[in-house]
Amino acid sequence: MRTHIQVLAAVGLTVAALTGARAAERESAEVPLTRGKHRLVFLNGDKMHGALIGMEPGGGLRWWHPHAQETITFRLGTVGSVALAEQPPVTAVDGGLSRLELTNGDELLGQILAMDAGKVLLRTRYAGELTLKTAMVAAVFPEAERGARIYSGPTSRDEWTVNVPNNSKSKGRFQNQAFVMAGHGVTIGRDLKLPNTATISFDLSWRQRPQLHLYLYTDDIRRSDANGYSLRIENDEFSFYRHTRRRGSVFLGQIALPDFNGKYRAKLALSAEREKRIFVLRVDDKEVKRWTDEGDAPGNGRGLMFLSATLHEMRISNIRVFEGGGKVDPSFFAGKADTGDLIRFVNGDRVTGTFRGIRKDRIELASAYGRFNVPLERVLVVRMQESTRHLARKNETDVRAHFRSGGRVTMALDSLNTTEIAGHSECFGRATFQLDAFKLLEFNLYVPRDGEEEFGIW
Repeated sequence: MRTHIQVLAAVGLTVAALTGARAAERESAEVPLTRGKHRLVFLNGDKMHGALIGMEPGGGLRWWHPHAQETITFRLGTVGSVALAEQPPVTAVDGGLSRLELTNGDELLGQILAMDAGKVLLRTRYAGELTLKTAMVAAVFPEAERGARIYSGPTSRDEWTVNVPNNSKSKGRFQNQAFVMAGHGVTIGRDLKLPNTATISFDLSWRQRPQLHLYLYTDDIRRSDANGYSLRIENDEFSFYRHTRRRGSVFLGQIALPDFNGKYRAKLALSAEREKRIFVLRVDDKEVKRWTDEGDAPGNGRGLMFLSATLHEMRISNIRVFEGGGKVDPSFFAGKADTGDLIRFVNGDRVTGTFRGIRKDRIELASAYGRFNVPLERVLVVRMQESTRHLARKNETDVRAHFRSGGRVTMALDSLNTTEIAGHSECFGRATFQLDAFKLLEFNLYVPRDGEEEFGIW
């Protein structure tokens, strides 16, 4: 194991003299320490606990460490991420809460004050009022609280319970905001307190024919023989089971998807209505199977667990859990908008046309059938036409900040201190955000992490 001196030398630090102005800086470092420790992860995989102080004007990241007598400045080019201490989420504003999905994958929560074909005015509690270019918006979800998000990640290995059997060929590592699993019996679990209606979605990548079991409503996030349900993915076959400790496993049905052969990635979602015992599987935006369990309920578990059943590596990322059944997480089920802007309503209806704007809690769309002017509360999602979207350019200094309440924002970093982070983006110009709104900051986004090249097509 490396010593602290070896770690610091490996990442290229400078140590500032703790006198005069630096003494005051040391005092400011005590502020985040009263709230808990932060964790710094370098590009080479080394880790260090302590407290984030801020960013030097020349690009260095200032850090307080309990074993150092002086403030440490790290070259920003060596930093992978900073996990921030636990805080209550900074999310909503007074009034309706909407969610904007941007073309670069970012998500922002706030109240839409106005929106037209040119710009969006979004009121937030974490950054005041933001003005975004409509061309940078991929989709709008007017009622973000409909189908409350329970979890979005992973952002840290510590969020999950990882169990790796004592086998040299087994692995369960966290890398680049994803879990990589390989080996029979490797599990990744978490007690998410799943509600009776929920949707679990995630991205799955694999090298050779996936062999993954997903356990939901399990009462033991370490074992496969617990009470609950499981979806077993075996090559191109998807099977569903009910499990009880006393009676074992009961097979509830299966479907084969030949299109899975030759693929190396997919987006999967499983919606559950536990009281009705109805489970719906969606693969790459399409509903492919619906199961109904007519037997007795298998306990009262609320956990979620992934289990590897192969020696070949699989990558699990973008895990999202929403409260609600088939209509939850509309970003997953909204479909594409290739021939025009698309509105999907809460009753399942949809219409395509030209988006005109949002004002005073109403949305307007011009279509071949006439103009629609309807209350936002009736709209599930507005998805913008693919051809009208613009993608923000990447900057070397980009940082990706993950909100505690879900979602993220990417911006070129301007400044950083114990309370605020400021940056600029083609999406919204220049803005200053409350640091407490975030749980994770990612740096050097476009620099491969150690070992990342081995993922190839992943």
